[in-house]
Amino acid sequence: MDFLTGIEDQFKAHATGLLVLLERIADCGLDGISSKLCHCVDRKYGIYELIKGRLRLFFFKGDGGIVLIATHGIVKKSQKTPQQDIDRAIAVKKAYDQARAKNKLVIEMEEEG
Repeated sequence: MDFLTGIEDQFKAHATGLLVLLERIADCGLDGISSKLCHCVDRKYGIYELIKGRLRLFFFKGDGGIVLIATHGIVKKSQKTPQQDIDRAIAVKKAYDQARAKNKLVIEMEEEG
């Protein structure tokens, strides 16, 4: 959320578009999303990216494939997705999997206010 709400003004419309995509995924799952808007960037670890303009939001499926865990977002500057961003998402997924396997997964929620 920090990435989407703290984005520069020129990307605000695309950030809103990513939020709309997340709502659509929550309602219909990934099957209803075009490959132009969402695709797998690492099959081995199941890392995906949501696409809206130059914005990318990286995520993976958790909890039996029904929960999406967003790792981070970027403003993409070139055609190719930077490997360092894929690696960052993989590291978050590995940490998630380890915590889940040890039954030490902690969920932090921000208070609305």
